[in-house]
Amino acid sequence: MLDTITISGAGGGTLGSHDDTYGSTGSVSYISGQEIEQRRGTSAGDFISGIPGVINGDSRNSGALDVNIRGLQGQGRVPVVIDGATQEQTVYRGYNGARSGSYVDPDFIGEVSVEKGPSAAADGSGAIGGVVRMRTLSAADILLPGKQMGVRLRGGFNTNSTTPPDVLTPGGMAGGSYAAGSTPTTRDGGNMDRPAFLDPTGGNGSVAAALSSESIDLVAAYARRHNGNYFSGTKGGGQPSFVDRTTDPDFPNIGYEGLSPWKGGEEVLNTSTDTESLLLKSNIRFGTDHALELSYMRYDSEFGEIMPTRLGTHTSAVGGYQSEPDTLDLKTWNARYRWSPESDLINLKVNAFRTDLDHRATNLLTIGNTATRSVMYSQTIRDGVSVSNESVIAPIPGEFLLEYGGAWQRETVGLPKDLEDKQWVINHSEFPPRSGSRTETSAFANGKWDIAPEWQVTAGLRYVDFRTMDRNYSFNMTGNWPDFAYEMIPGQITHVSSSGLSKNLSLSWRPLDDLHLYGRYSDALRMPSIFETLKGFSTAYLPSDLRPERAKVFEFGANKTFEEVTGEVVPVSETGA
Repeated sequence: MLDTITISGAGGGTLGSHDDTYGSTGSVSYISGQEIEQRRGTSAGDFISGIPGVINGDSRNSGALDVNIRGLQGQGRVPVVIDGATQEQTVYRGYNGARSGSYVDPDFIGEVSVEKGPSAAADGSGAIGGVVRMRTLSAADILLPGKQMGVRLRGGFNTNSTTPPDVLTPGGMAGGSYAAGSTPTTRDGGNMDRPAFLDPTGGNGSVAAALSSESIDLVAAYARRHNGNYFSGTKGGGQPSFVDRTTDPDFPNIGYEGLSPWKGGEEVLNTSTDTESLLLKSNIRFGTDHALELSYMRYDSEFGEIMPTRLGTHTSAVGGYQSEPDTLDLKTWNARYRWSPESDLINLKVNAFRTDLDHRATNLLTIGNTATRSVMYSQTIRDGVSVSNESVIAPIPGEFLLEYGGAWQRETVGLPKDLEDKQWVINHSEFPPRSGSRTETSAFANGKWDIAPEWQVTAGLRYVDFRTMDRNYSFNMTGNWPDFAYEMIPGQITHVSSSGLSKNLSLSWRPLDDLHLYGRYSDALRMPSIFETLKGFSTAYLPSDLRPERAKVFEFGANKTFEEVTGEVVPVSETGA
C-alpha cells in the first residue's frame, strides 16, 4: 500500500494550474510563484499585470491591492482572498469617492488564481466581478527537491525615486486668481532633480526558511520593501500647461490644462512606501486524511497618499503638497482544516480567520496661508468562518458532484482602541468617524453533473443575509477654526438589513478532445458594504430602501488546443463575455 501520490503539471499548485485557463467552464487565469518573481515591478500590484481583463486600481498610491476585473472593483465586488481570509478596507478619498484595498507583500505569495465574473464558490459571496485567490508561501516553495530544511533569500533595488521632502513642500503646476497688476499666484512644478539612471534609490529584500517532516511543515518569512516618491515620465502625452481663464479683467485667472498637474520628469509627491512584513505558518497532518494549517501574518506600512481633490483642478490654486505619510498595521490569523477520508460523501473544508487592520491617514487642510492636519483614523476587525463539503452522489447516472456549505462574517469599524490621545484625534478629524458593525451570513449549494464524457451541466444557488448596526456619531464644535475642539456625540442606533438569492447555470460541450464550448449565466447579488451602510461623510444620508446590487452576466466561450504545431503542445483560448 502506498501513501497518496499527487501528480501535477503545467506549473500547477494548490489553487490550480495554467491548464485551467483552457479547460474551465468560465474565464480563469493562473499565476505561478515563478511568474510572481518575474513580475516584481515597484508596486504591490505589479505582479498581476498582463492578465486579460484584470488591472490593479490606484497602483502607484498606497501600496494596496484594489483589483479591477472587467470594470468592476471595490466594496467587495472583487474579493482578494489570502489563505481563505479577506481583509479589504474601504477608505474615503474625498470628493473623488472611495478606495478599497487589501495588503500583502508579493514575496509572501506562492501562487494566484483569478476567477472572472460572479463566483459560485464558498468564498464568492458578493463577488459579482470575480475573485482573486492567493496562497502564501509553503515549505514546497522554499525547499529544494528531497530536502527537509532550507532558506530562500531574495533582494533587489530600483531607481527613479527619492526620499520624500518635508511636509507642506509644494509640487506640480497650480494656477489661481490675483488682482490686476500683482504677481501671478502660480506654481510651475517642484523637484526636477531626477536621480541617475542606475542610482539605487529604493529596494526590497526577504528571507524565508522552511522545515518539513512527515507530519508537520513550518515556514517563517520576513520582508522589507522601501521606495521613495517616484519621478514622472517625460514621453507621455497630457503634459500640463498654463492657460488664461480670465473672465474679470480686474482679477485675472490662470489655470492649467493636462491630464495631471505634475510636469514631465518631476517628483510626484506622496507616492512613497516603506513596509515590513512577517509570516509564520505551519501545516500539521494527522494520518492520511486530516490536515490543519495555522498561520499568522503581520504587515506594517508607512506610505504616501493624498486626497485626489488635493491635487487641484484646472482652475484651482490648491495644487499638490507633501503630506504626512499614512500608517497601517495589519494582523491576520488563519486556521484551515481539511478532512478527506476514503469516502465519496466527505471532503470537508473548514476555514476560520481574523483580520485586524489599524489605518491612520493624515491629510492636509489648507485655507489661505494656514494649513492644519486632518486625520482619518479607523480600525477594522473582521472575523469569518466558512464550511463546505463535497459529495459524490452515486445513484444519479453519470457522475454527480454536490458541493454545499455556508459562511459567516462580522466586521466592526471604529476609532482605533489604543489611541494615546483620543481627544486630539477627535479634534483633528474633519468628519465624525464611521462606527458600527456588519454581519453577513450565506448558504450555498452547487451541483456539477457529467451527463456524458462530452457534456457537463452545473447549477447553483446562494442565499445571503446581512445586517448593519450604525452608532451614528456626530460632532459638536466649540471654538473657531483652526483653534477648535469637537465633542463626539452618539446618535440613535439604526439598522440596515436585506437578503436575497443568487443563481448560476452553465452548460459545457466537448465535441472533440481538443475543443471545448461553453455557456454560462449568473444572477448574482452583492449586499451593501459596511462603508455604504454606516453614516459618514459621502454617505451622510442613507436611503431607507437601500437594496443589494445585482449583476446578470451571460458568458460564452471556446477553448481550442493546437497540438504539435511547433513540436510541442500549444494551448490557445478564446473567450468572450
